[in-house]
Amino acid sequence: MDLLVDQDSEKYSAVCTYDGTLGGEPFFVPPHWHKYHDEHITVLEGRMTITLDGKATVATPETGTMFIPRWSVHSFRGFPGEKTVFEERNQPSGEYKALFFNDVFQCGKPPNLWLALRAAFDGDLYASLPFGSKVIDQLFISVFGFVAKLFAPAKPKTL
Repeated sequence: MDLLVDQDSEKYSAVCTYDGTLGGEPFFVPPHWHKYHDEHITVLEGRMTITLDGKATVATPETGTMFIPRWSVHSFRGFPGEKTVFEERNQPSGEYKALFFNDVFQCGKPPNLWLALRAAFDGDLYASLPFGSKVIDQLFISVFGFVAKLFAPAKPKTL
């Protein structure tokens, strides 16, 4: 998966490209939510499934931009062997999301568990656990994300 962050524009955006060859498996971003920002997702090429609060939608360029409000549980999944390009913009905008992506992929590959937990702790991402309680989700990331600081690389300070 390739990631291009446009930090020159007035509103930061990230363009993610998945070429369909990630070990034969489609890309998958597990269910999660954000406390402090909304997301706007636009599929530029191909298709992907966006699940928002339990409702799955196959998004294509014809779908237009999908709005994901803060506190809403969402996930993304590609299709095996299919190229997908999508853009993510956030509200409020700012370099925090670019720093998050830079952090998560700092090792040049998908993060291991400790890095994912530490990046979530530092980056307004809460895993949606099976209990259906956002209080438990926050507690989980607060405790294990803090502990992960002992085992994961430090958050990069710049892009």
